[in-house]
Amino acid sequence: GGAWRLGFDIDQAGEEMVALRPAAIPPVGEARSDIAIVLGLAQRLGMGEDFFGGDVEAGWDHVLAPLGITTAELRARGGGG
Repeated sequence: GGAWRLGFDIDQAGEEMVALRPAAIPPVGEARSDIAIVLGLAQRLGMGEDFFGGDVEAGWDHVLAPLGITTAELRARGGGG
């Protein structure tokens, strides 16, 4: 038999992969992602400018900047880069 693995198998290739994954299902009711909730709270606390003006994609772009790629470019490539 083969070896069983739970979760993600992280190897060097996996560490080097960047992917933009769409939601598995549409949001139910008023459901939002954790990051959208955090950025919304920052806005309400008057700290929005420190948190990308509440723009989730701007936050992702900040994280991706050292790689020289943007969220829009990943999306144009079908999600992978």
